[in-house]
Amino acid sequence: RRSMDSLDGVVETGLPRDDPTAFLESPWGDAGRAAVLAAVAAACKLGLTVANTLAARGGARERLVDAVTSREPGRGLVTVSNHTSTLDDPALFAALLPLSLFATDPLTGRVRWSLCAREVCFKGRVLADFFRAGKTLPVERGAGPAQPSTAAAGAALAAGGWVHMFPEGRIGYGGGVLPARWGVGALVCDCVARGAPAPLLLPLFHSGMGDVMPRGARVPRVGKRVTVVAGKEVGLADLVPGCAARDPRPAWAAIAARVEAALVELEAEAPPNADQR
Repeated sequence: RRSMDSLDGVVETGLPRDDPTAFLESPWGDAGRAAVLAAVAAACKLGLTVANTLAARGGARERLVDAVTSREPGRGLVTVSNHTSTLDDPALFAALLPLSLFATDPLTGRVRWSLCAREVCFKGRVLADFFRAGKTLPVERGAGPAQPSTAAAGAALAAGGWVHMFPEGRIGYGGGVLPARWGVGALVCDCVARGAPAPLLLPLFHSGMGDVMPRGARVPRVGKRVTVVAGKEVGLADLVPGCAARDPRPAWAAIAARVEAALVELEAEAPPNADQR
């Protein structure tokens, strides 16, 4: 009940109530989506690779590009990462991926779908439309995993799309990996419940984004160094059968725990993040 009542503010910004897949439509059409994605990606790429330095370790760039462009047809992709600044997404993906991928998204559908708290990214109609055009879905904090926007993310994933999640559910200003919430498990199970194969789940860990965009900052810093490492695909074959149980929450929790373990393992391979608390 709470998750449905919480949509009132979303509906005020022009988002649909009854059809979750309508969340995936661009309010500015294909041309508007391409323009938003390309412009934001170009600015982020300039900021992270020219004004700052980006180091992709251990084949992180190649693993991400391969997962985005060369996975099996019809198989969805879930990327997960730690969260240390308000610029993590889209800045990191813009810096790591070819700019052409963003400009051609209406034709290929290869750019990620992202989730953002409604009170942050959807304040008013214009801002809501901008983020929707940029393939961002509104999430109501505290309303649980059963929300129309998360159902839309599951539908996009089941159709072979890419969804990025911050499994910690919030920015970790302490620098270390926080406990993963069940949302990532619910997303995987939603995808499988729609008859799609289990998605490819790729973990990423980054450090230095908190230096580029420190807590409370309004303007990104320059001259900083950002490091990204990528892990191997997180295995889900033994956990996915639990998605079909009468109570899938144990499967959600198990998937989240495995994701958290993968991020903690990657954390040891990267420089430490600053403690901004």
